[in-house]
Amino acid sequence: MLVRVYVDPGDPVLVENPTSPGLLQVLRLQGALIVPVEGDQNGMLPEHLEAMIRQHKPKLLMAAPNFTNPTGVMWSLERRKQVLELCVQHGLLIVEDDSYGDLYFADAKNQGTRIPSIFSLEEPQGKHVLYVGSFSKTVAPALRTGWAAGNRRVIEMMTAVKQMADWQSSMLNQRMLHNLLESKHFQLEDHIGMLNREYATRLKLMVELLKRSAWKDSTYAVPSGGMFLWVQLPPGLNGDALLRASLLKGAAFLPGSMCSAEDHTRECIRLNFTHPGRDELLLGMNLISEAVLEFTARN
Repeated sequence: MLVRVYVDPGDPVLVENPTSPGLLQVLRLQGALIVPVEGDQNGMLPEHLEAMIRQHKPKLLMAAPNFTNPTGVMWSLERRKQVLELCVQHGLLIVEDDSYGDLYFADAKNQGTRIPSIFSLEEPQGKHVLYVGSFSKTVAPALRTGWAAGNRRVIEMMTAVKQMADWQSSMLNQRMLHNLLESKHFQLEDHIGMLNREYATRLKLMVELLKRSAWKDSTYAVPSGGMFLWVQLPPGLNGDALLRASLLKGAAFLPGSMCSAEDHTRECIRLNFTHPGRDELLLGMNLISEAVLEFTARN
């Protein structure tokens, strides 16, 4: 909705590089000029962000600082402050997607401290940051229900666009979610804690499987939450080609080429450790490993 409100064809929009394939699709359909901003394990690089702002004069910065899709990176507090400062300085609206924020595995063991959202760091809140959240990653994906917090004028514009599209989100879905959250038999914090413990176990299993010989020349950083593990493949191995070979065996993943506006991540793949159960995860990783070995044996 926000993209339809703010972005006209040809308008520059800043995104993380790599970024969510869903976001790229939305921006392309709107005709936006997608401008990737580089980052590292601490988040978006302020110096590159400033350079892109000065060069393109963008309308929006769209980012997911907590366990971003596809890399799983969690921005440091310092990076969040630096990005906010730059965007305030240049009058740029930040769209902060926190869909994965509750999937923080340190919380599963009562360790670690949640890093404040960019939205919470701004004073007054909402002037330069629109905060977006969702229940789809934690409670019920099929309900497609979420929320946004920010400047009242921006929210009103989004509401008008929503009403023109389909008047309102499903009242049935919203009522079902409301009844679940209000039920004495359901505790959201307990449910999220259960998810985090299970997802942390599946991530650990996936990382152990990546220690096998097939993956010896691959590199990755283990995330502290989220849903994805971003893997740089062994030299000479292409994610798109590996996907085709893996599909023939019955396993799938997201190739890195789908996560970049400039097609610079073909040597990477995104693995989802939350969707498959443990047995499915083991089977899928075995099949993908077979495909990797077949490729590396040729080189």
